[in-house]
Amino acid sequence: MSIRARKILKITRNIATEKRYGILQPNGPILPKNATLSLSIYALHRDPVNFPDPERFDPERFTQENHVGRSPYAYLPFSAGSRNCIGQKFAMLKMKSLLSKILRNYELLEDPEHKLVLPAETVLKSTSGICVGLKKRSS
Repeated sequence: MSIRARKILKITRNIATEKRYGILQPNGPILPKNATLSLSIYALHRDPVNFPDPERFDPERFTQENHVGRSPYAYLPFSAGSRNCIGQKFAMLKMKSLLSKILRNYELLEDPEHKLVLPAETVLKSTSGICVGLKKRSS
């Protein structure tokens, strides 16, 4: 057994380098040889078929009940298959624990003046930052 590094994010693929040439149809392949495929992760994560009302913040999308019937490849940070995130369960537990602690002690406030600027890059992050206000909950 050997340990080797694997690419964790590949969003383009040249068909000529593949052993298989995609989905074949009766009158030939859908994609011509040497075609390059690109995947828009931003669009994939906002597909209304998998994520209704995709621009709304809804952590409930990722509960076990709401995950039924959705492809494990629909959300890439955890994904599935040979490149599945081995820290997925730990990351989710840590995130839930932290979020629970914050929400028990604080109320989150939106800054209506702040506008997110989301460039089309491999990793989605706001170039204008994210502004969230915290208001201590009364006991």
